[in-house]
Amino acid sequence: MARERVITFLFSLGYEKFTETASIYQESYLVHLYLWVSLIFVKLSTTVVTVHISIADDSQIKNQQLYHVLLKLDYTDQEQLFSRFITTNQIAAFLIHGSSQDYGQHWLTNRLLKKIRRVSDKPVLVDLDCLVHNRNSQTMWRELGRHFGGIKDSPDLIAGKVLKSWTTKNIYIVVDNVQSMSEQLLQELIQKFWLPLATQAQSIASQTNFKLLMFLIDNVSKVESQSWNVSFAENFEPTWRCHQPVILPKNNVFSDIALRDWINHESVYLPDQLVENIDGVIQTILENSEAGIPIPAFREICNLCECEWLEEWLKIC
Repeated sequence: MARERVITFLFSLGYEKFTETASIYQESYLVHLYLWVSLIFVKLSTTVVTVHISIADDSQIKNQQLYHVLLKLDYTDQEQLFSRFITTNQIAAFLIHGSSQDYGQHWLTNRLLKKIRRVSDKPVLVDLDCLVHNRNSQTMWRELGRHFGGIKDSPDLIAGKVLKSWTTKNIYIVVDNVQSMSEQLLQELIQKFWLPLATQAQSIASQTNFKLLMFLIDNVSKVESQSWNVSFAENFEPTWRCHQPVILPKNNVFSDIALRDWINHESVYLPDQLVENIDGVIQTILENSEAGIPIPAFREICNLCECEWLEEWLKIC
């Protein structure tokens, strides 16, 4: 008991006092014991930290791998039409729309941008949600001009600023929440801003290889459902001109066929639990996503893959 009390006492002193006091008690072997225990503790602590870091790294890698696989799920019609236009054209505008934000308008915009953008390219995000309370052209031009030198109320000056920037880099303008606009404001945006910009850009397109694209995001499919009097191209035609915006097919639910094709095509990159029981997995996804609404479906797939759905994947940046 005496020796146990000495050991307990010495350990409470810390290393320096430990070795000094141990010699008084002629317990030199305790120094070796202390060092041995300390070494084990350090090794265990390092191992625990390393394991935690390793687990965190593995989790991030797993999330990113799944993210890139999810980018291949459906939206085929939209991507094909988009590719058809930009393959031979530097300048174009596209309307992306769905019944709600859960249909993945931001997701699709990011997916299309990833097909063409360089790492250094930064989309210009113009959020027109500000028009909810001030639905007038001044507010619209002020919000648009804020991203191009602070120009307040002149679409011509804004277009000139965009044109000048385009000669040195790719320009991707993303106009979000188009549903906050009125029909008249959308007509004005196209007629007073995009039409002259695209026309001028086309006249000097041979002088640059950069792209000039505008994405109009309608998060409730208001433009289509209310049949606004705005001229959109629905298909690629040889007579199409870049000043006419293109309306991509409406974002819809994922069908069981689309999910099955995706799982089969990407089976090498998906965990066993998704591949071994495809029928059951598809049923689970559809049941937990209101019959295949894209964003809830993505979340459920992440859950089944034991991965984390990250809201930052929807951020346009």
